[in-house]
Amino acid sequence: MARKQKYKIPIWKFNHKSKDKSKKFVQVYHNQLCNARFMKMSLNTQMLYIYMLDYSNGNIETEFPHRFYKKIMTTPTFNKCIKELCNNGYIEVKESGKFNHKPNIYRFTDKWYN
Repeated sequence: MARKQKYKIPIWKFNHKSKDKSKKFVQVYHNQLCNARFMKMSLNTQMLYIYMLDYSNGNIETEFPHRFYKKIMTTPTFNKCIKELCNNGYIEVKESGKFNHKPNIYRFTDKWYN
């Protein structure tokens, strides 16, 4: 007896800008996933990076507000993970919203590749 097909649409035809959340996906390249820096980071940091990619909808700059990350981790853990991502070259803080009570704006970088 054959198994039923799980997905009717091939995964490469999903649109990252689709409003239907079930059809959205995050792409992490193999050389990025197997990079020594990425593998040394904690699992919380790796998951935060993937959540940030998901939240950005393919944009190179994104904000990541407290209302979103509080669902997945605590504030001290988030701050530690952001610092680890910045030190390893995966993101950089483009604009700090500390004094005007707005979320920080993060920029995805490729400094991890060097």
